[in-house]
Amino acid sequence: QAAQGQPFCLRRFHAEPARGVSGKLEWEQTMGAVTITFPLVSDDYKDGSVDVQMSTYHLQVSLQGKKLAPLSGVLAGVVVFGKSWWEVREEESKLRVRGVDTSTKKRTLVIHLTKLEHKAWLQLWHSEKGELAHPLARGRFSWTAEMHEDVQEDQKALSALAPLRCGSCDGDGMGDATRAGARSGVADDFVISPDDLCVGIHASQTENALVIGVHFDGEALRVAQERTGVEDLLAADVWEDQLCIFLRGDEQNPILWARLAGRVCPEESAWCVTTSDRFRSRQRECGAPAPVLEVRLTKSSASQGRWQAMFSDCWQHRLMLSNYGELEELRWLLDSDAAARQALAAIAARGEVRTSDEAISDDAEGAADEPREAELAAAVLTDDQRDEVHRRLHAWREERFEGLPGARLIQRSDMGLQEQGFASYVSTVVSEITQRVGCSGKARWSAALGRYSYIH
Repeated sequence: QAAQGQPFCLRRFHAEPARGVSGKLEWEQTMGAVTITFPLVSDDYKDGSVDVQMSTYHLQVSLQGKKLAPLSGVLAGVVVFGKSWWEVREEESKLRVRGVDTSTKKRTLVIHLTKLEHKAWLQLWHSEKGELAHPLARGRFSWTAEMHEDVQEDQKALSALAPLRCGSCDGDGMGDATRAGARSGVADDFVISPDDLCVGIHASQTENALVIGVHFDGEALRVAQERTGVEDLLAADVWEDQLCIFLRGDEQNPILWARLAGRVCPEESAWCVTTSDRFRSRQRECGAPAPVLEVRLTKSSASQGRWQAMFSDCWQHRLMLSNYGELEELRWLLDSDAAARQALAAIAARGEVRTSDEAISDDAEGAADEPREAELAAAVLTDDQRDEVHRRLHAWREERFEGLPGARLIQRSDMGLQEQGFASYVSTVVSEITQRVGCSGKARWSAALGRYSYIH
């Protein structure tokens, strides 16, 4: 629950079942992670006696060299190995023996597993009903002997157990992809921003609630999930009269910030990741699922009913490029042309530099190269075609998807000098400074302040 004046923070996605118990083992989950706890008997535990091994879907825990059956088996889902960890937590406890209080330590093994997919697990362990193996253990059908070898190698890599990292993440639970942005200024290695993911924003209302949706490109979100989980990527803060949706670690450049036209109950806010067809046509792959983050705000009792406007002020981040496909095609044509020319030159050089003893074998290679040469020749652009591609590339200007109607555009605090809109950004900053200090002229030396000042 948020304190007075503090936001209600949405960070984790509820999953059902939320928890489970199997003997001494207890587990709980959100849509993005599973946490397992298991008490350790003090007599058996010693520093370094716990060994946790894991693959992408198999967990094995040993204590003093003996496998712990309750903590070993095939998991119900797939986990991200690099984002999972374990630790032994200790807490002081009192134990009364023969009427005397003695101090002892209660030790608990905690294993945190980050899910690869944003979904709930119905159980902790995989149930092999009808002898059906785990999906990753089944492999794929092999049409040839070469494919069979590849499948076997993939299966070996997926099922190979390796020591799991000991030691938890920081308390915020942020992933490496977003942690780079957790600072007072934007880090150089921050690799994910809203305009890499978002294709649209919508807002609607009922008599009792507001619903704000942030729509993502499915392929872009999948790539982001390879770096960090959805729960470690998305965040939202809700006040009685404000809403902020952002990527964790990049709070200075939110996806959406809005001042509400009425009041809501922050503690009753809810969110979920689902799919929607509203902006499916904006995806690069229209046939793929179109994920959307939906934030639902409950109107306070004094603000029930239809609002004339949902926001009194609204700012949003720029969205993804709408014409990136054209840019990608032009670059692909030039790259293919350069690669084809280089390959043809190599084939020609191999044909020119050869000894008489190599002539027969080279002739055989040359015959094999003929289909390859025809394929490469087809990828080579003529001078006119290459000039046309360069002209179109020079004339290309970024176009972005339209955002929420009436929302003003947030200028990123780390905008580069070469980015489109940089001049407009500088003009806006200068205008804001002018309004604040009341002067549009040059700074003058102020003896009273001992520095240059715009106030004179």
